[in-house]
Amino acid sequence: MTLGKFDSNLKGAADGAIAMQGQKYWIERGQLVPEPKFAPEDLNESHRIHRSGGVRVLTGPLGTEVRWALFAPNLASLYFAMEWLQSVKGPYVLRYFLSGWFEEIFSSTREATARLGSIIAKCDLHLTSRTYVKQLNLDTEMMPPLLRSTLADNGAAEQEYSVDCVFEESIGRYRVARIGAKSAIARFYAHTPVPFPCINGGSYDDTVSAAYTSVLQAGRPRYDHIYSAMSAPDGSVVWIPYQRVILPRRDPDGKASVTVTSEIAKVDIQIV
Repeated sequence: MTLGKFDSNLKGAADGAIAMQGQKYWIERGQLVPEPKFAPEDLNESHRIHRSGGVRVLTGPLGTEVRWALFAPNLASLYFAMEWLQSVKGPYVLRYFLSGWFEEIFSSTREATARLGSIIAKCDLHLTSRTYVKQLNLDTEMMPPLLRSTLADNGAAEQEYSVDCVFEESIGRYRVARIGAKSAIARFYAHTPVPFPCINGGSYDDTVSAAYTSVLQAGRPRYDHIYSAMSAPDGSVVWIPYQRVILPRRDPDGKASVTVTSEIAKVDIQIV
C-alpha cells in the first residue's frame, strides 16, 4: 500500500491524493444500477452512499476508485465491487467512511481485493477514539527526512516547518503560539482563519497535547505516529496519518513550551 500526498491537493482534501477521472458506476443491492441525475450532485451522492448503501466506482486511465460507507447496507454491492476489481485498471483507491473518510491506495489487484475483503469483515467495527497516538523509538527507519534533520539540529534549521505550543497557566492548556509557513498545518489549512488543530479544548487537542508535559519533564525529544479524524478546510472529516517530533524548549519569557514538527506520512497504526 502507498500513501497519497494529501498536502499536494489541499483544495479537495476529502477526495484524497488521486483525483480520479473516468466512467462513474453505481452498485446497489449487489448489481449495477443506472446513474441518477443529482441536483446538487454532492448532497445526493452523500445520501445515496450513507443512507441507501450505494457503492460508487470511478474507473479510467488513472485507475479505479471504490467509495462507500462502512455502516451502510451494502455488503452484496461490496462483494460485487471486489469481483469487478479483477477486470479494471489500477492503481486501486479504496475510500470508505467511518467517523471520517479513509483513503488507501494499492498497486495490485490482489492487494486491493484482499484489503477490501478485510474491511468488509469489519463492517460492525465501532471506533473508541477519533485520534490515535503511538510513540516510537527515535531510530526507526520509518522517520521522514524532515523529522530526522529536525532531531539532528534540535529544530534550529527547521523553524519554517514547525509549530510552537506554549503552556498557559491561566487556562491549564497548551496554546499554539507560532505556525511555520511550511508546516503541515500551514499547508493543509492554507486559508483557514482558525485551523482545526489549533482549537483548544476538544478531544483532539487533549490527545495530541498529552505528551507535551512528559517531554518537558524528561527534557528529551519524542517521536510519534498519529492517525486522526480531522475537519478539513471544506468541512468534511478526513482521517489523516502523520508523524511528529516534539522538542522541549523555553520561551524568552520563561514559559514552558514545545516545538512540534509534523509530516503527513504512513504510520504504524492500523485502525480498520
